[in-house]
Amino acid sequence: MRIALIAVLFAATSAVADVPKEVREPESSPPLSIWRATADGGAEHLQSGLICPSGSGPFHRVATTVFDAFGLDVGCSYASPEATLTVYLTRRSGSDIAAALAEAKRELLQFGASRHPVALAEQSRADFGLLWTVVPYDEDGGLRSSIWIADLNGWTLEYRTTTKSADDLAMSSRLGAVTDAIRNSAGVRLALCARSQAPRRGAALMKRTKEISESSLMTSLLGAAAVSAAQESPVQTLPEPTWCFEDAATKAGYNLVVARGVRADGSDANADQVTLLTQERPPILSVASNSLAAVLAE
Repeated sequence: MRIALIAVLFAATSAVADVPKEVREPESSPPLSIWRATADGGAEHLQSGLICPSGSGPFHRVATTVFDAFGLDVGCSYASPEATLTVYLTRRSGSDIAAALAEAKRELLQFGASRHPVALAEQSRADFGLLWTVVPYDEDGGLRSSIWIADLNGWTLEYRTTTKSADDLAMSSRLGAVTDAIRNSAGVRLALCARSQAPRRGAALMKRTKEISESSLMTSLLGAAAVSAAQESPVQTLPEPTWCFEDAATKAGYNLVVARGVRADGSDANADQVTLLTQERPPILSVASNSLAAVLAE
């Protein structure tokens, strides 16, 4: 899942204290159907609303990564002359935080084996507005690597840090600013999605030619009515809904993500969106109710 990136990061941190300040690794080019650039140089994760800034304190972002086919397991990696930090956000499906922690421990021990990590006491901490499980490891060369894991409204938020043991306390304090940014982006959106109820949908396949013909005729009439109404009175523009991930699927070899629209109060916005996952700007199919029902009711 995260094997390639983790292997690279562990190799890089073996001499983390020797990295000169002027060194900057090139930013990766993540799929535009999963990540998009923000105006201030950050990267926004479209499936969760997570925003990874271009930098935070002494850290600069060196990679924006996707670990699955649907953008539901992603990471942002940061580096400074003295430390590395990776932020992971993963949508849980059929597993819990304990399973995520076990996987994180396994990865750290496997790819950090050359630095002989020794686990210290596991901690439960209420920091930065979240409940964390923290597992620190002492490693060769006076390094300290730590795993931080917490629930974020049904998604798993994980930090992986490596720094000098003497600087571990400073690293912990810097995570406060990182967490604030995450709670103000993905945290807000995922909380709204978590408290909203997915609408019930139903449909029946039309098989008879007469039904299809009548449906097409009605669609044309309704479309004409909508155009006429728009010409007679100004169209009221509704606020853009918040898009909440609902489902993912592979159809005819293409990966698709389905999202439902939710209003600011958590109610159903009567809108759905299907995104084709592509490297370049993705095609998006949006289906939403409009003011036509109100027109017909008048």
